[in-house]
Amino acid sequence: MLLGAVIVASGVISAIASGSSASASSPPITGTVTRGTVQATESASGTVVAAATYSLGFPMTGTVSAIDVSVGQQVVQGEVLASISATAARSALTVAEDNLASAQDRLTQDEQGGTSPAQGAAGSPTTAGTNTAPGNPATIAADEAVVVADEQAVDAARQDLSGTTLVAPANGTITAIEGQVGQTVGSGGNAPAAKSSGGAATASGGIAGGGGARSSAMGGSSAGTASGDFMTLEDLSQLDVTCAVAQADIGAIRQGEPATVSLNALPGHELAATVASVAQVGTTTGGVVTFPVTLTLSHPTSAVRPGMSATVAIVTASVNDVLAVPSSAVHGTGRVGTVTVRSARGVDSPVTVVIGLAGTSTTAVYGDLAVGETVVLPSVSISPPAIGAITRKAARTLGGGLGGLGGHGGGGGKLGRRG
Repeated sequence: MLLGAVIVASGVISAIASGSSASASSPPITGTVTRGTVQATESASGTVVAAATYSLGFPMTGTVSAIDVSVGQQVVQGEVLASISATAARSALTVAEDNLASAQDRLTQDEQGGTSPAQGAAGSPTTAGTNTAPGNPATIAADEAVVVADEQAVDAARQDLSGTTLVAPANGTITAIEGQVGQTVGSGGNAPAAKSSGGAATASGGIAGGGGARSSAMGGSSAGTASGDFMTLEDLSQLDVTCAVAQADIGAIRQGEPATVSLNALPGHELAATVASVAQVGTTTGGVVTFPVTLTLSHPTSAVRPGMSATVAIVTASVNDVLAVPSSAVHGTGRVGTVTVRSARGVDSPVTVVIGLAGTSTTAVYGDLAVGETVVLPSVSISPPAIGAITRKAARTLGGGLGGLGGHGGGGGKLGRRG
C-alpha cells in the first residue's frame, strides 16, 4: 500500500513539473501585413468644458425682485434673466434729466445775452422782453461744461437703470443660479463668492458697458464693478476638452490636428476632435512642466456634459496607403530592420525592410511583403514557479493523502521527513 502511494505521489509531482515546463514557453504569436493608414499619437488626460462660460452679475447693489429663468433652461441673447429693484435708479434718472434740461436752458439764455423785460406804465412787464448784448464768454463756457457733465450724468443714470435688469449676453444654457428673490446682490452686496470657470472663454457682467466708476455733475455716484457670481450661462452647443501635455511632447502638437476623445462615463464611444489651441507658456506643478491644450469636439452628443473626464489621443503624424505590420514584429534600429514572415507551411523567413513611421500600434514598412502575409511577433514567456515552491506545495497536498492511504493520521508527515 505504501509503495502504491509513493508511485501516485511521484506521478502527481511529475505532472505538476511537466505542466510547469510546458507553460514556460508559449508558441509564437502572429500578426498580419495590412495596407492602410499609420498614425502616431500623443495621449493625455483632460476634462470636458463648455466653449464659452459667462459669469453674470449686477453692476450695482440692489435687492433681487425677480428671477425669470431656472437651472437647465436655454435662453437667447438679450433675454431677461433676473431683475433688482429699480425705484432708486428711476428716481436718479429723473433728477439727472431735470438737471440737464435746466443747464441747457441756462446755456441758451446766456448765449442769447439774457432777457430784460420792458416795464409798462403800471410797472408790469410788457408782453415781450428786449434782448440785451450777448453774455460773457466765460459764463457761456462754464454753462457748456455743466451741460457736458449733466449729459454724462444722464448717461450714467440710464446705464444704472439698465443694470437693474440682467440679460443674456449670448445664447446658452443656465447652469447655476447662486441668488434668490429678496437677496441683496451686486457690487458691495452679499452675493456668494465667485467660483472658478473651466470654460475656454469667460465673460463678466450682463449689460453693455457695465462696471467702472462714473462721476456726475451732482457730485458723485459710483456704480462700482459688476459682481459676476449671481448666475452662470454656458454655451453647450460647442464643447471643448482641456488637457495638459508634457513639455517633452508639446513640440509635436499643432493647432488644427485631428484627435480622438474617449470619455470615462461613456465607455466604448470615441469622439472626433480637433486641436483648437496650444498654449505658448507652460505651467509648473510639483516640478513638472506641462502646456495646456484645448480641443474642440466635432459632434458631441447630448450625453456629453461639462466636467466629464476624458482621455485624448492627438494625431501628431500620419502616412496613408502604406504596408503596415504590428510594431512588435519589426526588429532593428534606425531605418533598416527585419520582419519574420511565416509561410503557409509554417516556415519562418526574415525579410529586410525599410522602417517608416512608427505609429501607436503599427509601423509602416517598405520591402518585399504582401498584404495578408503572416508575420511572427515576439513569444510570451512565462517563468515556471521555483522547484522548492512546487515541492512544498506537493508535500502539503500529498502529505495528508499519503497518511490516509497508509491508514495513519501521521503517516504522511513521517514519509515527508523520510523523503
